[in-house]
Amino acid sequence: MLNNLPKITVITITLNLIKNNRADLFKECVKSVLNQTYKNIEYIIQDGESDDGTIDFIRNCNKNNVFKFYSQKDNGIDEAYNNALSHASGKYVIFMNSDDCFYNDTVVEECVEKLEEEKADYCYGKEKKVYRNGNFCMIFNPKIENFWKNMPFSHQTLFVKREVMEKLGGYNTDCGFGGDIHLVLQLILNDYKGIEIDKIISLYRIGGISSQTEDKKGQMKVLYVIAKRFLNLYKNFYDDISLEQVEDIYHFGDYQYVYPKYFLQKLIKFMIDKNLKNFDYNKFINYVNQISVNNFTRKVKVCYRLFDLLPFLKIKIKNNKKVYKLFGFLPIISIKEI
Repeated sequence: MLNNLPKITVITITLNLIKNNRADLFKECVKSVLNQTYKNIEYIIQDGESDDGTIDFIRNCNKNNVFKFYSQKDNGIDEAYNNALSHASGKYVIFMNSDDCFYNDTVVEECVEKLEEEKADYCYGKEKKVYRNGNFCMIFNPKIENFWKNMPFSHQTLFVKREVMEKLGGYNTDCGFGGDIHLVLQLILNDYKGIEIDKIISLYRIGGISSQTEDKKGQMKVLYVIAKRFLNLYKNFYDDISLEQVEDIYHFGDYQYVYPKYFLQKLIKFMIDKNLKNFDYNKFINYVNQISVNNFTRKVKVCYRLFDLLPFLKIKIKNNKKVYKLFGFLPIISIKEI
């Protein structure tokens, strides 16, 4: 019977679970994999040479040899992914990090059925995000049309053909992490066929490397790394864009007028010129155009707010600049006369 079912490799990477107080979460992750109704799963645990007792802990969890266990020094999460991939033999691969788990016991079976039915190279779906204490945070719904400035779906929902991963060279390790975004960009720009599964695939616990909600320093480190990932994409159609401009785009997104001149127009042209067969251009172009409308509306609203303040404003002209001051002494905005 297993011969008729394509093998699925599930990979979980670990590092110092004991020290980071994540041993119980790891057990939940493992349980969610072993409880799957799908019967042809290869489960790989890849450790980064933990030094806090984690290795012995994992071995004790594996007394019945329910998963394959490897421990190897790495230079970051993306290299750990690649180390695990070197041991994988499944037709499809999914990464389920040690804090997270499958949403229910049937998701692997349902995803594989759709992948095979649609002859797709990868699939993705929804994710439920919760805080470390288990309280609900949000449902992360896929938004493939914003792939060019953010992760369009959760990495923990991504099933991808192993042969595709090999053709793309695995995870890019230049930045230590953020290779999941790089991978998704490659899947889309190289026109691999992806499908959306209209189900919650995974349960994600906020607090890992990509969600430093309380550690502002950690948040900014993530920002800088992700900006570097998108810089490589933007250089394809906007030669002189700077890393700082990319940081603005990623950090402020739709909420600030942060796009360099003609950036959105060049982005649309770049994607149209690629002439991808497996890409929804209607959804993408509508989304980018909506950003332009939102930005224009925001500027108009600012102007209206200034008019509202006219009775309290004083305008001073100096060196061809109009300086608007609230109550005559608080500078609000300065405009250079052309």
